[in-house]
Amino acid sequence: SANGSLEWWKRYAIIEPSKFTLESDAFYLQSITKLQNGDYALAGGVNYNLGTSGLPLFARIDSLGNEKWIKMYGATSGITVADDAIGVKETYDNNLIYIGNINGSGGQITDYKGSKDVWLIKINSENGEILIDKTFGTSQYERANGFAQISNNSYYITGEQREFGTPNANIFILEIDKDLNIVDSIFLNGTGKDIGNAIAFNKKESKLLLLAESSSSTGDFNSTLQNSNIFLMQFDKELNLSIKENKTFNPNIYPNPTNNLFSIQFDNNQINHYELIVYTILGNKIKHFKQNVENTYSLENIPSGTYFIQLKSINQQGSMFKIQKQ
Repeated sequence: SANGSLEWWKRYAIIEPSKFTLESDAFYLQSITKLQNGDYALAGGVNYNLGTSGLPLFARIDSLGNEKWIKMYGATSGITVADDAIGVKETYDNNLIYIGNINGSGGQITDYKGSKDVWLIKINSENGEILIDKTFGTSQYERANGFAQISNNSYYITGEQREFGTPNANIFILEIDKDLNIVDSIFLNGTGKDIGNAIAFNKKESKLLLLAESSSSTGDFNSTLQNSNIFLMQFDKELNLSIKENKTFNPNIYPNPTNNLFSIQFDNNQINHYELIVYTILGNKIKHFKQNVENTYSLENIPSGTYFIQLKSINQQGSMFKIQKQ
């Protein structure tokens, strides 16, 4: 109750002999959200096979804790103990969006990218059946840790991306819409282990707050004092920190994303003399180019991630553009 007294408690158990028969099997919850009608949606995971395998767990209970449905969805091959659901939000149409992590294919996974992926699932709130499922991932390791909602059509996810089997990681932030499409993304990069742990929305100031940790001393995190630091970082809804895109003139910058080299092309000789400055999304200046004959420039020796390119003309007019290095 409001004064902290216990009104009810419930114990939940799942009996499925084909999988869960050992004393080492474990069921856990990681997130809860209250629905408009007073019910609750739960997200978590189950471990089985002596703690070597896992599945994301999805559930809905009423306001007194009575079970309406409990579902376990996931892959049928390549699964690990780290497969789980970390967050849940109610949608504008009274269904549920879950964010999870999967490490295999088959089952309910329709678009496995490889290694570990972030799983985006929209579920029918009445019966727990999957309506939409999509994945975010590459051949690398991606894991979601935090999930926030800012409107009926806008959700944000944060986590980590790294080469599988290596300790170093980069932070990602994704914006998705109600149909689980990725609308925008940024990556924060350093030379150490950088992890996005949680993300929240400040409605009063219309800002996003990221809780992160970093062991990097270069790149986006260049103020690390010890082996690992905690960071609080505030973004606007366009995922900008200290600088934003500003297009006084609008050249073609390609390819974008790029592995290294990119070129600049102007229409109708819009600008003839310019210089380029490359910034991290935190505003740290990392490269400075003078115009060359080929109008081609290199992002060699900087980590993968999102950067800003400031294009300045001879009269100091400037434009700012985002570029993604893969």
